[in-house]
Amino acid sequence: INNGRVRQIASGMIFVCATDGNHGRSVAQGASLVGARSVIFVHAGVSRERVAAIARFGAEIVEVEGRYDHAVREVARVGAERGWKIVSNTSWLGYERVPGLVMQGYT
Repeated sequence: INNGRVRQIASGMIFVCATDGNHGRSVAQGASLVGARSVIFVHAGVSRERVAAIARFGAEIVEVEGRYDHAVREVARVGAERGWKIVSNTSWLGYERVPGLVMQGYT
């Protein structure tokens, strides 16, 4: 993680996800550890405390109207449009590998 080459490569990367709290905090912290940026999408129901905990790792927070599923759809759309690295714990058609790896990490 502290390897200069890793940080150099990561500095040009943006990681993005939707969250209710914990997953977003993990993605934000991981990005921070390697010198990358993170953009975390939260829905209106996520508490201010959880949003603050995510933001402490330097994440840009994007608030989405609606519920978690709406935030997931926005991540898929915006992430694909901008070429960001999507790290979702929710799968959709054509996007199953990363969520599978995230689920393995939960066990």
